[in-house]
This record gives sequence, C-alpha cells and structure tokens, in this order.
Amino acid sequence: MRSLFNIALTAVIAITLVGCKTILPNPTSSDSTLVLAPYAADNATKSKGAWGYGYILNNDEDLLVKINARKANDTFTVTEDLPAGEYTITGIKSFPVSGGRTKAVGKGSSYQLEKDEYVPFETKAGEITILPIIMTLTQETAPDGQRSYQSHALNILSESELDELSAEAKTLEGFEGWKMKVGHKFYTKLAI
Repeated sequence: MRSLFNIALTAVIAITLVGCKTILPNPTSSDSTLVLAPYAADNATKSKGAWGYGYILNNDEDLLVKINARKANDTFTVTEDLPAGEYTITGIKSFPVSGGRTKAVGKGSSYQLEKDEYVPFETKAGEITILPIIMTLTQETAPDGQRSYQSHALNILSESELDELSAEAKTLEGFEGWKMKVGHKFYTKLAI
C-alpha cells in the first residue's frame, strides 16, 4: 500500500513539474527578441517571496529584465521584445510582488553595480539571448517567526553552465520559432 502511495505521489509531482515548464512565446514580428534570464530560488521564495528583482539596463531604472520567482517557471524568466541592440546590466532594482497573505514591507530600492561588475549582452531580431548571469533567491524566517527576509546573490555563469542552459532552452516548447545566441565572451568576476 505504501509503495502505491509513493508511485502516485511521484506521478503527481512529475505532472506538476511538467506543467510548470517555461513556454516560449512565438515571435510577434521579424523584429521580436527574447531574453532568458537564468535564476534559482528556494521553495519558500517561489511560493511566498514578496520581492521581485530586475536587472537595470544601461543605467535606466525603467529599462529592466525582471525576475519574479512567484510568476516564473522552470529555470528562466522571459523578457519579450526588448529592442534589438547592445545592453549592459548596470544595477539591480527590487520591487514588491506581494500576494495573498504575503506582504512586502517597503517600496523597493535599487543599486548600481561597480563598473568592473557590469555585464554586457546583445539582442538581435528573431533570436533568443541567454544572459550570462544567474540570480539566486532565498528566503529565511526571522527568529520571531513573524517576518521573512528575502535575499539575492548574483554569479557569472561559466561556459559549461551556459552550454547546459542552451541545451535546456532548446527543449522548451516554442523554441523552434527562434534562433539561439549565447554569449560565451563574458566575465568571470562578480562579487555581489
């Protein structure tokens, strides 16, 4: 009886995970671009995280590649139709994504990266660009058990990690409508 329960539980988890896989949108025009931002988050952040983060592009706080672990699926967040061109991640901006009983305290903030930590990338019409940086989100409960704190860390991806993410992106539903671009010429230093 116990093994039957384990098989049923495994099947439900597998179906749930398959249902959560990222689906890439189809290009809306020949100028369409797609940016995949790799991220990792613990289960508490995915279910109750109160903050989303955005990479500030070209020092413009309104030009963002957003990461919201509560709305994202799988390994990537997807940003559609960022105009084709050259960009540089110059900072990080937080924003509240409260929902249900989870409430963010504050309005969010932003900070600039040091110039030697900037991460350049390029988007081209009809192509997928995978950012060569990953944001890891974690959540901890305060000792009083009443509040939670969410934190983030950034790391530059190695060539082999980018290769693995490229292989994963090629398995996503909707990939066939896009070309793939992965920047392997990026950085090894980021201490945030």
